[in-house]
Amino acid sequence: RTETLPDGYAVYDRSFDIADEDAQRAVREMCERPCAPTERGRQAGERRCTADDITFRSVQCLPASLEAWLQSQHNLPYPLAGDSIHTYIKEFVAESKQFEQYVGFDAQGKVRWMRVRFTTNLDNRIGAADVEPHRNRWTRFVVERNSLAPETA
Repeated sequence: RTETLPDGYAVYDRSFDIADEDAQRAVREMCERPCAPTERGRQAGERRCTADDITFRSVQCLPASLEAWLQSQHNLPYPLAGDSIHTYIKEFVAESKQFEQYVGFDAQGKVRWMRVRFTTNLDNRIGAADVEPHRNRWTRFVVERNSLAPETA
């Protein structure tokens, strides 16, 4: 954990390439597929999601917001083909500020990493032994999603 990354350290994967349309889809699907709002969440006006018995209180996902922004501001589809995605993401982040810590750029302005933030309903006061089954479910979820994603995601 650091001041600029309070939730932990970024893990860099040199094969990550957000210019690849399949990578864009995979990052967006990481947010969307497990996160169809439940009936209870819809009624409460909240975005509650489930995946492998994990209930998420919230999900912060740059691609979902980027898609809406690309359509409204530039009349462009998502995923967006080619290297121009880097420029649009940079512009979007500069305008929205909300996602500044959700993406990292190299010196050439290319996106090198993205993160999605999931907040669960797990009580943060429970003991380590009680957390372990939840951590194991989370690990299975991430491994499964990663196995479905292209190498560039």
